[in-house]
Amino acid sequence: MDQFKRNALRYLPFLCIFILILVGPFFVKNDYLLHLGIMIGINLLLALGMRLILLIGQVSFAHAGFMAIGAYTSAMLSLYAGLSVWLAMPVAGLMAAVIAILFGYPTLKIKGAYFFITSFAFTEIILLVVTHWIEPFGGPTGLTSVPRLNPIVIPGLGSIRFLSEISYFYLILAIVTLALLMMYRIDKSRFGLTIRAVGQMDTIAQSTGIDIMKHKVMVFAIGSFWAGIAGSFYAHYTCYVGPGNFASPLGLNILVYAVFGGVGSVIGPVVGTAIFTILPEVTRVAKFYEPIFFGVSLVLAVLFLPEGLITLPAWLKQWIGKENKITA
Repeated sequence: MDQFKRNALRYLPFLCIFILILVGPFFVKNDYLLHLGIMIGINLLLALGMRLILLIGQVSFAHAGFMAIGAYTSAMLSLYAGLSVWLAMPVAGLMAAVIAILFGYPTLKIKGAYFFITSFAFTEIILLVVTHWIEPFGGPTGLTSVPRLNPIVIPGLGSIRFLSEISYFYLILAIVTLALLMMYRIDKSRFGLTIRAVGQMDTIAQSTGIDIMKHKVMVFAIGSFWAGIAGSFYAHYTCYVGPGNFASPLGLNILVYAVFGGVGSVIGPVVGTAIFTILPEVTRVAKFYEPIFFGVSLVLAVLFLPEGLITLPAWLKQWIGKENKITA
């Protein structure tokens, strides 16, 4: 019973925050704030996938490329094939996962800067393809008039139409909640413990009989799946998809979302994503310097808070304790 109370108290703040987010749009009817919330949700899907990849000891710059794959796949299926967006979205995620498997098998064997450069080249190849092939990708101008989400018909109750910010807000909230639950279950599972072992000591993990390549590829595919879902949602939310949406700064931003918040917990990317999605909006006048700001933030986080911003309260508590001892 005591354990149940401790767990309840531990998760109570998160439950309260979730309830506030859930009821917030009914009290704060501001399309700009809802749009900001939607962008936080899209970025969080990317950051959660990136965190999972970081746990296996790989730093990937390919996440922007997989987001582009998801966005273009979903947009073309709905535009050219007339497929329902509700089917196009999971197909887009699966397409990103399949390409991640094909890309991951030969490349995940290499580590460090070599894998990072390879993943960077992958994203650049994707962008070159969609930029130079007018058919079917639309070339530099991209694809316009991407269909919005199809209405959800509820027998006897009417239908839910995705024409306003609030409808997209609640949809991305549902998708993010599903992603968070999935990531939490992975963390608490044997699979989660295994991928941490692979990320920290892959040679020792292999000597115990763990198939490290299989686990690396699975993690890479799961992370890329959510990047594809994020890309698909973005395409149908903005009704447009173009090469400029997935340029190099996006890859850096995704890394910052995950690393600055902290990869040790699922909450880390939530904190990092919320802060670094809101800050550029607050400092819009300095938009030109955003990549520099993100890069400096990443370096500072690695140097002074290697386990992420979520460890700041513990670090401050420890620092204050040391100061008190010195004073005494």
